[in-house]
Amino acid sequence: MTSEGAVFDLGYEQYRGPRLSDRQVFWRMVIDGLKKSVGIGKRARNKAFPFSLVALAILPALGVVVIQVVAKIFGLPLSGDVLLDDREYFDWTSQLIFFFVAVAVPNLLIPDRVENVLLVYTSRPPTINTYLVARLVAMAISVGVFLMIPQLVLLIGEALISPSFFGHLADNLAFWWRVPLTSFAYLAVNVGVAALVAAYINNRGAAIAIYIIGVNVLNGVGIGLSSINEYFSLLSIQFWPTRIRDWVFGVNTLDDFPGADLPIVAVLATTIAFLTLAVALILRRYRKLI
Repeated sequence: MTSEGAVFDLGYEQYRGPRLSDRQVFWRMVIDGLKKSVGIGKRARNKAFPFSLVALAILPALGVVVIQVVAKIFGLPLSGDVLLDDREYFDWTSQLIFFFVAVAVPNLLIPDRVENVLLVYTSRPPTINTYLVARLVAMAISVGVFLMIPQLVLLIGEALISPSFFGHLADNLAFWWRVPLTSFAYLAVNVGVAALVAAYINNRGAAIAIYIIGVNVLNGVGIGLSSINEYFSLLSIQFWPTRIRDWVFGVNTLDDFPGADLPIVAVLATTIAFLTLAVALILRRYRKLI
């Protein structure tokens, strides 16, 4: 052995670039999450599915509005019921976001965990809570666009064919709390279930399949058992946001569903209890990884 040593210059230099604040890092993670949720930065085939669903959500509303505007310009007779109202359109978009969330949430959560980059995200300054909140905000924005943009198209379209554009907007002020509240219900339930599955499953294909099959199985079980007792209908996960929507809009579109007359308090309590449990389990899972 020798006491002599040698120092080798490997060319490493101290980072001298801009250092981001906590807020800047958070929003960078949100933007990164938005890109991942719709496949930006990946192959074209990864973008095809989410963008197709977005188009399917928006184009029908746009088409109905165009027909109404053209009919008004040329004085063509059209039934006043041609335009779907904001409540009815949720029947369409809620089906689309079910499949959008099924793919987007696993793409958002699983790769970071499988590729062992969580430690990079949470080294400094973000914490695991910051990371998860950023991912949640990214999904909320994505699903919010899904649900809100078509509704805005319908609202503006109805205003365009009404005698007074601004008068129509003023007469529909309830839109600005009914639609966001209903959108939040669909967003919270779908993202909550998908995130819980994606937090514990490391294979994206398996997570997608478990989410889709699991929700549909629970829907079937809830409908089947509700003939015994209507409270079994609470096992049907997709029933929760639909029942909340009807409550918000003051209607009942679930006449043929055994749980249609369940107290809204029971539905809200079940939804909140599930989301609370989902958040706790997701946090527990991720804190064990760090």
